[in-house]
Amino acid sequence: MEKYDVIVIGSGFGGLISAAFLSVEGYRVAVFEKEKYAGGLCASFKNGGYTFDVAVDAVGAMREGEILRDILKKLDIESQLDIICLDPIRRNIFPDFTIDIAGTAAEYKETLSKLFSSEKEGIDNLFSLMRKIYKQSIAMIFSGENNDIRAYHDWLGKPFSALLDNYLTDKKLKAVLSSYCNYLGLPSSRVSSILVVNTLMHYLEGGAFRIGGGMQNLIKALVGIIEKNSGKVFCGRGVKKILTNAHGATGVITEKEEIFQAKHIISNIDLKTVTSTMFDIGEIEAEKAKKIKELEVSASFVIAYIGVKMDINKHKVTNSMGYFSSYETMDMFNINKNISYGLSIPSLIDPVVSPEGCHTFIVYWPLSGGKEMGGKEKIADTLIKSVDQIIPGFSRSVVLRRVANAKTFFRYTGNSDGAAYGWSQKAGFYTNLPFFRNIVDNFHIVGHWAGFGGGMLPVAISALKAVSEITNKKMAALRR
Repeated sequence: MEKYDVIVIGSGFGGLISAAFLSVEGYRVAVFEKEKYAGGLCASFKNGGYTFDVAVDAVGAMREGEILRDILKKLDIESQLDIICLDPIRRNIFPDFTIDIAGTAAEYKETLSKLFSSEKEGIDNLFSLMRKIYKQSIAMIFSGENNDIRAYHDWLGKPFSALLDNYLTDKKLKAVLSSYCNYLGLPSSRVSSILVVNTLMHYLEGGAFRIGGGMQNLIKALVGIIEKNSGKVFCGRGVKKILTNAHGATGVITEKEEIFQAKHIISNIDLKTVTSTMFDIGEIEAEKAKKIKELEVSASFVIAYIGVKMDINKHKVTNSMGYFSSYETMDMFNINKNISYGLSIPSLIDPVVSPEGCHTFIVYWPLSGGKEMGGKEKIADTLIKSVDQIIPGFSRSVVLRRVANAKTFFRYTGNSDGAAYGWSQKAGFYTNLPFFRNIVDNFHIVGHWAGFGGGMLPVAISALKAVSEITNKKMAALRR
């Protein structure tokens, strides 16, 4: 029976950040991953000379002085990575115009004000509020204080559409600013205003980036830090049971019936699975177990990973794009004839991810309520046909095609219904945050199941919070 200070279940970004920090702090850490590789949704895979990131379009908050850049510096892995800045962050294509999300808030604001000149005052006031909400959200998490966060509290229980309606009148402008809602799985009328604001602003304030050669290079660097500091990452060794006693979580039993003990357990996997199958009945209070069972999970995607052999430089494309055939926000979820999707072309700025003369495409089709109309291959056909409108001849140039859906993501991650962002974050969801910190003593939740949201910044924040709880060091001190 081996003993560790901390055991981490799951090797997604949150689990690896937690393990890396703790190992640097001198804790003996073991990470258990059911798959044969680390990374979860932040992994990459190779096929036919093409490299595909599984589910990362861009990494935010990585400018100098921002949280994720600080983490890379603190762990001493920044120099190992080729960090590529995206500008524009994204290009969105609507029925009668195309608009770039520029690399900074000031530039994006100027772009919007020129296109919607009658809304300039509202745009200025909206961006001022969104910056306050973003800064106050970060400050509250890192300091633990509730002082001077009025903007955050004012909009905590309201949907993003209410925030837009408070400042703007133009329907098209509201659709433009709602472009990230389809990634987050809920229409602007239902999704948390805090979540959408923080998603947009962490790119505008902190920059958007890609990791050269694919996200697996970042995962590899994190695994290297853990192992350099006497930690272990066990791939192909899933956990089936969490052990407890009167004082809380004490260890795990793997699928191979191995027993490992630890003073703390960190979970980076689906909390529904953990609470329903990994704890014995009665180890979690009935009310807590009931609440977790009833919480809704986020929507999933159909994702087409496509390799093409063609020259696309003459076309009006950039590394990340969104396509919207309607200005109706409900149409962003592919529930009718109007379609919406996201498109990444990482090879435009990172040629090593595709063979010479070729390009790597990743096309994201957001699902509504888990509904997949016609099956994943038919959806991929629709996506490829639609991309032809942006890049004529695209469909004739496809040489490689792989398609994943909710079932695929469930199989590889264990996320309920293939959830892409953990919990479904409707307006007011963030009031649940205290609940997620008190499931079982010595048991810590990281990743998008910790409740801070999906995406790499919220996941990293959840990891720092778990490390802070275990080490008794303030979160702000961990990143400096």
